[in-house]
Amino acid sequence: MLATRGTIRCKKLLGPYHLLEMELDSPLERASAGQFALLEAPGCLLMRPLSLFSFGRGYVSFLLRIAGRGTAAIVSSPCGSQLRMVLPLGRGFPPPGEGDEVVLVAGGVGIAPLFPWAMALSKRGCRVHLLWGAKDSSWFPPPLIVPLRAAGVEISLATEDGSIGKRGMVTDLLGGLTFGKPTVAYLCGPMAMVRRALEILKDKNIRTFTSLEERMACGVGACFGCAVKTRSGYKLVCRDGPVFRGEELHGAGT
Repeated sequence: MLATRGTIRCKKLLGPYHLLEMELDSPLERASAGQFALLEAPGCLLMRPLSLFSFGRGYVSFLLRIAGRGTAAIVSSPCGSQLRMVLPLGRGFPPPGEGDEVVLVAGGVGIAPLFPWAMALSKRGCRVHLLWGAKDSSWFPPPLIVPLRAAGVEISLATEDGSIGKRGMVTDLLGGLTFGKPTVAYLCGPMAMVRRALEILKDKNIRTFTSLEERMACGVGACFGCAVKTRSGYKLVCRDGPVFRGEELHGAGT
């Protein structure tokens, strides 16, 4: 875990998302897809948890949507600003088994932790199928779609208004898939999407892992502010997650 500062080097607007590329004051020795950072939100008491979108020894980037005062403060910070951060935090995605096919299910900005995971798995030679759903076509900007397709990721899209891909929800795409060989699924999106996806997959003998989003204060399990109900009791998203096995969550009333 590294406590450091990052300098905003570049900001980009990608449809409804904001991409912040930051240079780190201290080197990041190790991180993995699915982990997150606590990032300073200027003028706010608490830092905000953001999934690692891309990262390396001297840099990190975040893909986010404005969801309130904190994210608005982060996005409005000008290039050259220095923000405090703590990273990497939490548990990332566990790898698939040898020869497993991979299905990724993203709802809206849930693509943030799944994008680097898709790229990493494709480089390892895994067959990766991304199912991505959102309100309309603006949620799938080319700067996100093109690199994934270039890496060999198979992409299926769903929109609520039918402006691109299948009309409906991303879970409608999931329900239409057939699984002919060992498969592992990774999910990230609104809780309603997660619940429905876990219900669809529960009897298909497919390992599932879900990245959860929750409000946090400390990010290290000291404040118990991000507790979620699992089948084995309450666990903390920041310390025990944010990635949980699907069987821990299905039927737990999360």
